[in-house]
Amino acid sequence: MLLAVALFATGCDYLTDTVTSRYATLADARADRLFERGWLPDILPVSAHDIRTSNNLDTNVSTGEFSFSPADSEQLYQLLARGAPSRSKLADWPDTVADY
Repeated sequence: MLLAVALFATGCDYLTDTVTSRYATLADARADRLFERGWLPDILPVSAHDIRTSNNLDTNVSTGEFSFSPADSEQLYQLLARGAPSRSKLADWPDTVADY
C-alpha cells in the first residue's frame, strides 16, 4: 500500500515510458540523431546549448528546452509560428495548451 501511495505522490512517473535526454551542445544533439528521430524540430540556432528533451513514448509527445545566444534570436524567431497550433491528434489539446 505504501508503494502505491508513493507512486501516486510522485506523479506516477515510474509508470510512464518517458525518455529524457540532455546534450551540452547542438553538435552532441546532432550526433545522437535527435532531429532525425523527430524529437525536436531542426530549427535550433547554431549557438544552442544545454538542450534537454523529454519524450513520452506511450503518447508520442515531446517537450524540450535549450539556451542560446541572444544574437541568434532573430534567426530563430523567423522560423516560428505565433501561438499554439489550433488542432492536434491529442484529445485533450486545449487543456495541454492551457497547462503550458
